[in-house]
Amino acid sequence: MTNGLWKYVRAGELPIDEAVRFLSNALALIDEYRGCADLAEDALREAAAHRHPAYDFYYAVLARREEAAILTFDKGFKQLCNEMQIPLADA
Repeated sequence: MTNGLWKYVRAGELPIDEAVRFLSNALALIDEYRGCADLAEDALREAAAHRHPAYDFYYAVLARREEAAILTFDKGFKQLCNEMQIPLADA
């Protein structure tokens, strides 16, 4: 989430204050934090299978396990979620 916002700031598409506000709003949505150790093996396997960076698959694997939706603006990751039959949340 933070890295995605940083990319928009870096590209000049989002002022830093607005990015910080988005970050704050997103963090307020979190009910529970999960460690990544128990997701790592599945994330690595999915990354290798889909030829996509592993960090995204931590989210995908957790969403699949919890039957949750993912909110992302990354078009490539949206396509991967569709392929994995992981629902996407509306922005």
